[in-house]
Order: sequence, then C-alpha cells, then structure tokens
Amino acid sequence: MTLIPNFKVGLVRGHGSPRDWEGSFAIEPGATLEDVHALTQNAVQFDDDHGYEFYIARTFKSRPSEVFDDENGGIYRRTLASLFPLPAKHALFYCFDPGDNWIFEIKAARGGPLVEACGEAESGLMGALGTRPVQYPDGDE
Repeated sequence: MTLIPNFKVGLVRGHGSPRDWEGSFAIEPGATLEDVHALTQNAVQFDDDHGYEFYIARTFKSRPSEVFDDENGGIYRRTLASLFPLPAKHALFYCFDPGDNWIFEIKAARGGPLVEACGEAESGLMGALGTRPVQYPDGDE
C-alpha cells in the first residue's frame, strides 16, 4: 500500500475556536475527498451531521476555481493523487457545516515523494498539534 506521509489538515476558521490545530495523516493517494472528510471528522471528533464541500482557491476567502461536493459528485470521484500538485498559489480547502463555516486547509508534505509503506500501515491520524476544536463549544447541537 502506498501512502502520502505527513499529509496535513489545519484549521483555518472555526466557530470561535483557536486556529492552531493541525493534524498529520498518512493517507492512500487513491483516497477520495469523502475519505479525507471521514478522517478529518474522526480526528477532530465532530459529529458528521452537516453538509460539506472541498474547493481549490488562492485563500479560504477567495472565489473557488473548482468545487467538489455531493451535488456534482466530486467528493466521491476526485482522489488526492488527482488533485496534487495543486496549481501555483492555490490551496485545497475543506468546508464543513456552512452555517458555522468550519474551514480546514489540506496540504501534502513538502519534498516527500510517495513512499511504499511497510507492514500493516493504515490511513489515519499520525499526530496533532494545537488545541483540538470543539464543534459545539456552547453546547448548541
């Protein structure tokens, strides 16, 4: 199984949360955006109870150059390997719960080619830094 080591998902914007959380993942290059959604939800321990989309843009506030969601089927068809490398000066963003507007930036590790994993490596969180965001800080569910 080939994995992308140290794939990073970092919180850019969230419902009053500090923006210092970043998780490092090992993810199969054939993983779809739906798989990235599930891994991120598991890592931050959010309830998977809202819509979400991924988009490519210069900044999280910029107009997206491409959007991947349930309606266009992009979250099911597009893989990480098909998206990276991204166009120059662009980033991949994951927006969960458009009402609360949780936005995460997804980055591939710098300078590291895909490597062959040994043994029984699995996709998942390898480590995290910062304060894990709380989906409902005021108990609002």
